[in-house]
Amino acid sequence: MYRSFSIWDRADEGLYRYRVMENLHTGKYSVQSRDFFGRSPSISRNWLLDLDQLVVELLIEQPPEDRGGGGFTTILEAIRDFDRRQWKPDVEQGNNKRS
Repeated sequence: MYRSFSIWDRADEGLYRYRVMENLHTGKYSVQSRDFFGRSPSISRNWLLDLDQLVVELLIEQPPEDRGGGGFTTILEAIRDFDRRQWKPDVEQGNNKRS
């Protein structure tokens, strides 16, 4: 059983939203995914719905602990681990961008 919530991080290039999952049995945290919002003034409703759908699909596909490094005792540890293992920015208006 999981509780999900978002953590937001402002950066020069835009805004990051981390999708954090807390395992209610262990109390450990994992980052399921990260969304990037560039400085573009328009963000479509459909794009936001697609991001929400992706979170559900990822959760069905595999447990957050498997995707998010095994689970961490703090939220910041989980975010740092995710950032070390992923590329940034992640997704901008539906287009994958690798740095």
